[in-house]
Amino acid sequence: MERIGERNACGIFGFMPEAAKCFIFAVFALFAAAAGAKSEKPNFLVIVADDLGYSDLGCYGGEIKTPNLDGLASRGVRYTDFYNTARCWTSRSALMCGYHHTQLGVEPNLKKYPRWARSIAHLLKEGGYKSYHSGKWHVYPLKRAIADAGFDRSYLIDDHDRNFNPKIHYLDDVPLPPVGDRQKYYSTIAITDYMLSFISEHAANWKDKPFFAYLAYIVPHFPLQASASDIAEYRGKYDQGWEKTRAKRFEKLMKLGFPETWRLSKVERGNTPPYLRFKQKAVDSFGDNEVFNIPEWNALTLRQRAFQAKKMEIHAAMVHRMDIEIGRVLKKLDELGMLDNTVVMFLSDNGASAEIMVRGDNHNPGVEPGAKGSYLCLGPGWGNVSNTPFRKYKVWTHEGGVSTPFIAAWGNNLKNPGSINRTPAHITDLMPTILSMAGIKKDRSSSGAPKFPGKDISENIKSGSNVDRDFIYFSHEGNKALRMGDWKILYSNTREPAENKTWRLFNLSDDRAEQFNLSERYPERKSLMVRRWEELQKEYLTDSVSGASEE
Repeated sequence: MERIGERNACGIFGFMPEAAKCFIFAVFALFAAAAGAKSEKPNFLVIVADDLGYSDLGCYGGEIKTPNLDGLASRGVRYTDFYNTARCWTSRSALMCGYHHTQLGVEPNLKKYPRWARSIAHLLKEGGYKSYHSGKWHVYPLKRAIADAGFDRSYLIDDHDRNFNPKIHYLDDVPLPPVGDRQKYYSTIAITDYMLSFISEHAANWKDKPFFAYLAYIVPHFPLQASASDIAEYRGKYDQGWEKTRAKRFEKLMKLGFPETWRLSKVERGNTPPYLRFKQKAVDSFGDNEVFNIPEWNALTLRQRAFQAKKMEIHAAMVHRMDIEIGRVLKKLDELGMLDNTVVMFLSDNGASAEIMVRGDNHNPGVEPGAKGSYLCLGPGWGNVSNTPFRKYKVWTHEGGVSTPFIAAWGNNLKNPGSINRTPAHITDLMPTILSMAGIKKDRSSSGAPKFPGKDISENIKSGSNVDRDFIYFSHEGNKALRMGDWKILYSNTREPAENKTWRLFNLSDDRAEQFNLSERYPERKSLMVRRWEELQKEYLTDSVSGASEE
């Protein structure tokens, strides 16, 4: 029987030579394939680390082994000036809903989102997406990933004090039994295992639909805990101390091609952790092994050096293990034929932490550092190293608190794979960017929602095109900042002497390390930017109560 395809082909091309017909068919096939690829919506894999410092990854200057993320950077693009909000729940709220936490009412009241707030999973569902979450949540005041945020599957850890034996975790919003002390469990591996199961399930049952996967690790946040074998990879690596490690990281950053105008910030020896109300418990646990500022490494006793070096070995092991697990996810996507059409984004929720505290089950001095039952924190010295080359830490709105590595990759869709992108960008950009890539309308004014404060940087990711941006805004616990172009104003409220509690002005084009206050030289510019920050703060606080949910 004659097939329709053959008859049509004969009618159109019946008198052509066979070679010509083959050529035409091949061209048509290529056009059809290209058209199909173009119309296919991309998948999204957004990976968030917890308390990861700017220079902890190999591709950002670090000595920690991160081959999978380094490989992702070589196929994608690395941003030098990407920002978070300085804190875990504020960044995660911004990512999940596309608004500053001030607009959402997350700070200062932590009550309910305005009625117009919608999660990224809810909005992507309108475009036919399935959404999956695994790991940390901490999206105040949304309690659960499925019931409150619209994900289809979720493994949620709500215990941030135990990497080996969490007591509070959920599968699809249903409580799971606490992990027993004899069970083989490590948070980073478990988070990955659940995400792999969700992706496999998607491939089996929903292969005609695109997906959004939110992979949220709880490392390298304190407590510093990792397997003995992973810690062994870094034995002796940090015996050289924090000054030499930091200098080597900066040297590597420069060799990698980061801006040559950057300088290494001066070590602020008097830096102390925030929340010193927790200090006594740490002193009771560690005695004088723990230090609460940044003394010169050689001024420490041999015992103190050994204790401090071990902490950084564990931190490195946690980052190393996270990279291994990310590699498993990328490999699975590749095996399923999904990787080339998956937009992969990696970032941290804030800068490395200077906090020192003991929580959870307290610290058991009878176990090996890093093992189940130990409770260690990175502290100011190594936190300063992790945030190389910047000042300060998580909580502060200095560059060390708000700067994050950001890597984006998307198969063969980027014009300049392996490039370093110096465009300023912010975590609030992710919502409009992802919606744009997914082909979903971004204007939500009909629902009473304000305009997204972030920018669509999809074309910037793909080709490096310009982004029209007026400002990047920061506010957390009385720490304030605003960036306009290369200018940045900064106000510090956390652990600062009275003379520093004033607005300062920096030009980041040649002073990203915020070393030179230019307030006296450019008072009018500072005043203009302070007024703009105050206007934004007022506008955003108004947003948070417009359409507010009833208590």
